[in-house]
Amino acid sequence: MKKLFFCAAALLMAISFTACTKDDDEGSGDGGNTTTYYVTRVETFNSDDNTLMSTATLKYDEQNRLIAVNDISLVYEGNKLIWIEDGNQGDTLLLNDKGFPIIDGSVRHEYDNDGYLMKILHAYDSGFDDYFDDCFIWENGDLIEIHSNNSNNTVTYSYYYSYYDYINNQNLWIEVMSPDVDNYSFLICCGRNTRHLMKSQRIETDGYIVYFNYKYELDSKGRPVTIYEEWKDSYGGTHNYTYKLSYK
Repeated sequence: MKKLFFCAAALLMAISFTACTKDDDEGSGDGGNTTTYYVTRVETFNSDDNTLMSTATLKYDEQNRLIAVNDISLVYEGNKLIWIEDGNQGDTLLLNDKGFPIIDGSVRHEYDNDGYLMKILHAYDSGFDDYFDDCFIWENGDLIEIHSNNSNNTVTYSYYYSYYDYINNQNLWIEVMSPDVDNYSFLICCGRNTRHLMKSQRIETDGYIVYFNYKYELDSKGRPVTIYEEWKDSYGGTHNYTYKLSYK
């Protein structure tokens, strides 16, 4: 259940955006975004029997920084972000001047000059030595591939993405359902977001493949209020989830 909660949190981070049409995208440099909408609640349902599986309630400070999701609190102190769960202090994250995490526990994030996440380095023993890293490949503002290497430079998994024409807010980040990023990374902004809403994702790990397909229902302001997620794997397994979103 906890994994499902963080998956939902990852999805909702993508939906704090202003949606525009394809014509808007082509006619104005950054998609014509003028307003950012913030998700305040997301409900996760099992689509097969419409069972409510989890609910996440989000709170923000006056700077619209995420400060709480249910019983998880995020406390900002200068260039540090402190993770608190059930009243117990967890890791302290170091942030760069844009508020993106650069060090969180045993993980280091690296960004390009435009603010897109390029690499996540996982520390081994006493330091960051490329023992394990995630590399992010972008094309025209959309993340198209993530691949992970171990110390022998062997690909251990790869993610591939496709997108709809709906415009995302590029100042926010989504990395949907990565199993190798610490949980709190789902709840904060790790660089600029993809330019468009995600349509599909494919994860390959040593011959095992998982497919995700997404569909959206938009409200009158163009904001997704319902997300349908279809999960399939190469062994024939299937799962279907529905996410209901509210905004401020």
